[in-house]
Amino acid sequence: MSNTTMTTVDTTLGLTPDLLDAAVRESVKDNLVMLPLCDNKSDLVKGSNNVTFSKWGAATARSKSVSTAVTYDTPTDSQVTLTLNNHYYVGMEVEDTAQVITPANILEWIQKEGAPALAKTIDTSMFGLYSAAGNTVAGAAHTGDTFKADILRMHRHLEEANCPAQRALVVPPAIIERMLGIGASLTSLDYNREQPLVNGKIGHWLGFDIYVSNNCYSVAASGTTTYYGLAFNKFAIAYAFGIAPRIQMEYSVDDLAKKAVADAFWGNKSVEDNWLCALTITE
Repeated sequence: MSNTTMTTVDTTLGLTPDLLDAAVRESVKDNLVMLPLCDNKSDLVKGSNNVTFSKWGAATARSKSVSTAVTYDTPTDSQVTLTLNNHYYVGMEVEDTAQVITPANILEWIQKEGAPALAKTIDTSMFGLYSAAGNTVAGAAHTGDTFKADILRMHRHLEEANCPAQRALVVPPAIIERMLGIGASLTSLDYNREQPLVNGKIGHWLGFDIYVSNNCYSVAASGTTTYYGLAFNKFAIAYAFGIAPRIQMEYSVDDLAKKAVADAFWGNKSVEDNWLCALTITE
């Protein structure tokens, strides 16, 4: 039988489990771009790894004639099932002897290195839904006004799909570089002035809230790299957490070491494919 003593954390830190989880969640949140832009269905998780909710069908407006009764429609909806199927973790173990030789703050490591790694995995899984996009605009090697026309074409696709306003466009630094090359419309002043090219919102342009993220997809093949961006409305993508980002710690007598693990369990799904429009460029 293992002689493992479970504790929440080294008591010298003076932190409770709730505070630890909050600290990790805050660190995860600071490194997310896609997730906050999507529809959170976590409140529907009820003891199953499947979350089911309704998606309403379209309504029709009719002309009203004098002395003619109103025609009533029967609401139609389709059931959407979101499966929780992503469980990822980061862990660290520091033996007592290693702690003596090279002091290591295991909690600081989880917050500064582990939580961002977990956030990247979560965000990358969200961005992976670009494959469900109803339309893809191939920017190829386009620059200047030709590339601007590509972004306007994305706007057109979403308009024709009756996608609600408040649309986000999440792109990698490579696509932002192309945007800056267009000239007057988007300038370096749209970046966070203290930390240029960081993850997060940089401005509003051509009907999109523009976000830059290092968690976007890229594929290298035959000497070229294809970079992906994604435009969408919040309600195009749904997600749910079965286990929100958390941290667990213990001291192992068997190993004479402190251990820490941060993990999360979630799922995501494209709800309205036509409200997703992907953008690619090649270099």
